[in-house]
Amino acid sequence: MEKRKLVGIFLICINIFGFLSWLFPESSGVLGRIFVDFLKNFFGIYLIPFVVIQGLAIYYLLRGKILEKEFLALGLYLISLFSLFTVFIKFFNLYKYEGELGRLLLNIFPYIGFFGYIIFSIATLTIAVFLLPPPKSKVSIKKEKNKKVNLDLETQKISDRSFEKTTKKNLKRE
Repeated sequence: MEKRKLVGIFLICINIFGFLSWLFPESSGVLGRIFVDFLKNFFGIYLIPFVVIQGLAIYYLLRGKILEKEFLALGLYLISLFSLFTVFIKFFNLYKYEGELGRLLLNIFPYIGFFGYIIFSIATLTIAVFLLPPPKSKVSIKKEKNKKVNLDLETQKISDRSFEKTTKKNLKRE
């Protein structure tokens, strides 16, 4: 089995362990409680976008081929979401949900400001979208395949007609 698939399976197991430890704290043991407390204290509300982006990363790890630009795009999505969450925490005074990561990002807030965070978030989101556009639907893929088949048939018909004309001309000359 490939290394990336093993990493993906390991991350799934860690996520399941964390989720069950959070859901059933009395049954999770000491390690489970420590793990959940660490996640809550470090990430705070930032755990929501982190888990979503981590889920997408696991998907790309388990999928057939992997591209570096996909992980770069996921990192940019994560940074963009973190900066948006920082703006929401500051704007709505949600400091009790910030966690250590939030404290760090909010310490940068006086230097960048509200509009700086918004512009930074939009810029990173735009770059991420260009690196990793949304997947095409199956319907559009089928249409593209049908167009290619139709084009191939048209090309075949044209080449058949030109072959017939060429052979008729050659037969008339003889």
